[in-house]
Amino acid sequence: MVNRQAVIIKPKKAYLDWINETDEDGDEYHTADEHENTVYLLPESENYKEAIDILKGKCKEIIENELLSWIIDKQCWPDQLNWKRFNEWFSYEILCLVYDTASKSLEREFH
Repeated sequence: MVNRQAVIIKPKKAYLDWINETDEDGDEYHTADEHENTVYLLPESENYKEAIDILKGKCKEIIENELLSWIIDKQCWPDQLNWKRFNEWFSYEILCLVYDTASKSLEREFH
């Protein structure tokens, strides 16, 4: 077990609609069925309320990361990257227990 919790981020229709309207290439239509979900590791928490507070504190970073995967030009991004927008664009599931079953050491890659 690792000293982290995980959150699975799933796009909602509002996010996919925005991506489809704003996508720089515009040659592909994105749907929830084909969109890959993302898992983020968060610091441990004592309870679900604390886990939500941690997620709220990381929501802007998560939105930015999700946007960067589609649209690099930050001038195309909306202004309000906050908890309200996060909940409009994504659903989430918090997983409190995270087990690392890999034999190799965890590696970090920074952008």
